[in-house]
Amino acid sequence: MTASTVCSAAYDGADDLASRTAAAPIDTPPSSQVLGSELKISAEDPHDGASTRKVETTAETALVAAYANGLPIPKPFIDKVATDAKFRVEAHATVSASMATVIAFYRRELGKLGWIEDAGLARTEPNKLVLVFHAPEGRAELAVTNVREGTGSDLVLRKTAEAEKSGLLPNKGMATVVVGNAMDEPAAVTINGTTYKLGPGEGTGKPTGPKLNLAAGTYAATTVIGSKPAIEDRFTVGDGEIWGLLLGPNGNLPLQMY
Repeated sequence: MTASTVCSAAYDGADDLASRTAAAPIDTPPSSQVLGSELKISAEDPHDGASTRKVETTAETALVAAYANGLPIPKPFIDKVATDAKFRVEAHATVSASMATVIAFYRRELGKLGWIEDAGLARTEPNKLVLVFHAPEGRAELAVTNVREGTGSDLVLRKTAEAEKSGLLPNKGMATVVVGNAMDEPAAVTINGTTYKLGPGEGTGKPTGPKLNLAAGTYAATTVIGSKPAIEDRFTVGDGEIWGLLLGPNGNLPLQMY
């Protein structure tokens, strides 16, 4: 996959909700520094010549380890997408290899990072196996899926310690939604029967926008920018999640932060 347009937005701790454009490197070595404070979405060319290191593999496919936002991914890959937020980092890859080979790859590479697998929390879904790991930064889940091209992998790390420090971590069964206005004119959003008004740019440089504690579920949102017609949207939040809700010209843009 060739490099594609990148759309990003995130908070710097509890201090900022903003959007920028960036590409995530594929050969960055793992460290706490590369887990970053911004949300970045990127797609890379699997033949870009990025540096890799060889690892042991099962017989039918020789996989090598590359890095996306500090997380290992198998290479050669058919496609790759990585996102990086203050409290959450994720890396997806599709490879021409069996599920068993991909699982073995991740167990080996994550073990090298000091991650510990919690076998009791593993679960199966149609065409998918989900493994749970405990990393120094927090809990992680690896979803390995049988796809037409081979095997897809989605590795998500939630940085619990940083989320707790921010004061935004919700109670059980709840989600935190922080609202920001990306426009240079007043905006308002109505959620769950309550209207929240924001000034131009409010909640993008500092967390001055409304902070909502919502039960996990799907919500209707009506966004009004200045004197323009209202825009109807819906967004979904899950148990224990943190989201940024950025108001813009096309309504609201939900951005998962944790």
